[in-house]
Amino acid sequence: LLHDRDGQVRKEAVKALGAIGDEKAVSGLLGALKDKEPSVREQAQEALSSFRSFRYATPFIDALGDKSPGIRKSAVRALAKVKGGKAVESLIRTLEDGDATVRDEARAALARMKKGSFRQLKAALNDDSDMIRLGAPGALEQMSKAKAKKRIERSHKFQSPEVWMEIEAAITAFTKEKQANLASFNI
Repeated sequence: LLHDRDGQVRKEAVKALGAIGDEKAVSGLLGALKDKEPSVREQAQEALSSFRSFRYATPFIDALGDKSPGIRKSAVRALAKVKGGKAVESLIRTLEDGDATVRDEARAALARMKKGSFRQLKAALNDDSDMIRLGAPGALEQMSKAKAKKRIERSHKFQSPEVWMEIEAAITAFTKEKQANLASFNI
């Protein structure tokens, strides 16, 4: 069925292989990544990403160069599931994709992964696309919260109750300042 003339049949065959969830299905799924039909390739990416293994990151990284924005977005979603150093590096590079929807998918994936490059996401604040410019602050905030939380958790055992009260006051003040800054933009 993976070699049927009908693309829809091939897509359903790939979907079935993915549902099996067994490593024995991987070779068929890897082959489907080269199918001429974008929907078959996208389904193969989705199926392979369910394995969440970095071993399969290379096909997703390669798919970031596909001519179809849909395939590139699917590859971004798959890399976000796989994670790992090469995946993060590739997602950061994808912030410069020619398609705004692909860049936005990469920005959102990096934010969900709590990893990425602050420099790259800060640059997204000046992107040509409104969608990217609007999404970048949220991604930066998510990443900042994750880093701040880790630092606070690491230092938790060394803090007295008085210090924790000061931390809480600082966070509250920051939130009020952020709200005031947003209000100044007449949003």
